[in-house]
Amino acid sequence: MADNTVPIITRDVKATDVANLLQRIDDLLDALRIHPLMPNDPHDGRTPPQLFFTWDFAQRTRGNLSQIPVDKIEANDREALSMYSDCIGRCFMSKLIITDTTGKTAAMLGGPFDFGRGVKEAAEKAAEGGGGTGEGGPGEEGEE
Repeated sequence: MADNTVPIITRDVKATDVANLLQRIDDLLDALRIHPLMPNDPHDGRTPPQLFFTWDFAQRTRGNLSQIPVDKIEANDREALSMYSDCIGRCFMSKLIITDTTGKTAAMLGGPFDFGRGVKEAAEKAAEGGGGTGEGGPGEEGEE
C-alpha cells in the first residue's frame, strides 16, 4: 500500500494532446519573444530578469516535453506519464508567474513586471492542460 502522497498522473493521453500542448507552449514562447522588452538575444544581459527567467522556464518545459516518447505516453507508461504530468504542472506554474497579482512571484523574480495581455492569454491557454484523465492523489492507492 502506498502512502497518501501519490502524485496525480495524467493518463489516456493521445498524440494529438501532446501536439496541442507543444503548440500552446510554442505560442507562449512566441508571445514572450515579441514582448517589447525582449531583445533579439535574450541572453545578452538586457532582458529584464522577470522576462528572461519566465522565458527560460517555458523554454525548458518545451524541451522536457519534446524529449518524452509520444508512443510511451499513449501506452500509459508510468514514467512517461509522470514526465508529461510534470510538463503540465510547469505550464500551470508559468501561468501563475505571468498572471500573479499578489506580489508573491514578483518577490521571487526581482519585482513586479507587466507581461502584457498577449503573454497572459498565451499562458492561460498553455495551462489549460494536455488532455487525458487524472489518476492518484491524496488518499488514493498507487504504485510504489
